[in-house]
Amino acid sequence: SEVTLPALPDLALSGEYVSEAGSGRDGRFDASAWYLQGRYALGGLPWSPTLGYRYARFSGDADPEDQIRRDFEPFFYGYTDWGTWYQGEVTGEYLLFNSNQVTQMVHLTASPSESLGLGAIYYGFDLDVPNYDGTPVTSRDFADELDLYLDWTLNAQVTLSLGYGIAFPGRAAREVFGDGERFQVVELSLALVF
Repeated sequence: SEVTLPALPDLALSGEYVSEAGSGRDGRFDASAWYLQGRYALGGLPWSPTLGYRYARFSGDADPEDQIRRDFEPFFYGYTDWGTWYQGEVTGEYLLFNSNQVTQMVHLTASPSESLGLGAIYYGFDLDVPNYDGTPVTSRDFADELDLYLDWTLNAQVTLSLGYGIAFPGRAAREVFGDGERFQVVELSLALVF
């Protein structure tokens, strides 16, 4: 949950840490993930913008051949807002899956009305260890991504969202996929609350 300081009521800080440890038929598990985040509300400006920064780390496995799994295994994805658990609409959902990644995120939001929310998110993605799904790479620089979205709350039960994401491959992604092609996604979602 977020913490605010009485001296800075527009600043909200949050963080989370999770550890995966134990053993199973495939060997031992020793992985972790965490993030630290700050958000600052610029309440005196039109549309009540908020600027946020998040640093997140999901462990990777430097030696996939040994009997210890060190790559974080995201069992469940949770969604509370854009950029909260999925780290990137392209890279997080389709390429890195919240494992073996270090993410820096800058998030700007605005609300032109009570029913309309806008946002822009920049991500810088690096690999925690220099391999992609067991394939060694010479760089940790994986991708830069820009996501834009619009949320339209029709009523207390229905929200319609439109999102666009574009990822620009870094050196590690170019090594894995063999080219510098950009990855893009357009999303339309309908959320129903019962």
